[in-house]
Amino acid sequence: MSAFLADLRRHLGKDQTLTFAKGVRILAGEYGVQALACYRLGRWLMHSIRRPYLWPVLPIGWPLYSETTADSARDSSTSRS
Repeated sequence: MSAFLADLRRHLGKDQTLTFAKGVRILAGEYGVQALACYRLGRWLMHSIRRPYLWPVLPIGWPLYSETTADSARDSSTSRS
């Protein structure tokens, strides 16, 4: 999570502060940030396999990851047309 927050801060630039509303706005409107969020979620899920205390989250996380990656692939293919 901290890596994604750092990514959002880099996206905003040094002059602006990151708030929850700005983060949601950026995530909703920027396809590159959405793809980055999918990547970060996938990396987090892969690392959580080695941490048994996070296993209860995996049945929710993997379908969410699958759906978000499918959405981003669908969105990118329609934007190219």
